[in-house]
Amino acid sequence: MLFTALDLDMFGLLAAGPKELNALAADTGLLPQRLEILLTACVGLGLLVKHGESYANAPASQSYLVRGAPSYFGDYYRFQIDRQVYPAFTRLPEALRGRRADFYRLMVDRLLGRAFAALTPGGRIVLHDFMVDDDGRGPATAALWLVNALVIDPDVARLSPSLLEARLLAQGFEGLEHAEVIPGITRTITAVKRRR
Repeated sequence: MLFTALDLDMFGLLAAGPKELNALAADTGLLPQRLEILLTACVGLGLLVKHGESYANAPASQSYLVRGAPSYFGDYYRFQIDRQVYPAFTRLPEALRGRRADFYRLMVDRLLGRAFAALTPGGRIVLHDFMVDDDGRGPATAALWLVNALVIDPDVARLSPSLLEARLLAQGFEGLEHAEVIPGITRTITAVKRRR
């Protein structure tokens, strides 16, 4: 529903204020009875609100889903999620059954080793990625991104702070620091090449 509403620029059509079904149908060129089904779903999902016979953007939709808004995020959903991530999920059963060597962990170790060799003592490395909590209980959005990564590469590691910390320490880094970048989705771990 979200992707279709974005493609129709529904949130942009409602940016100036509420509209009734027939006005939105005229704006989109859709039959009112079909559009009403989409609008009802958008209201149910909290993307829109309905007051009487009029529809309006929910506050978050007004902030993040109206084209041209300073915090517009809609194209990310339209192009990244709708056209890349969701179609990839059709390959999930195949990815789960994949029987390949643990290439991903070897690649992480190799990349960290090369970074360590390239840095001068005191040099800093910043790892930024989707990470789940060490206990594997979430956060949900990061876990779903890792499922997407699994579809792309069946050898992907379940990235967590403790896994990356262990790899960094094994390469000789120290002074590890954590930060959440996109709450519930991505984090950074920063480390410094040990001074001799």
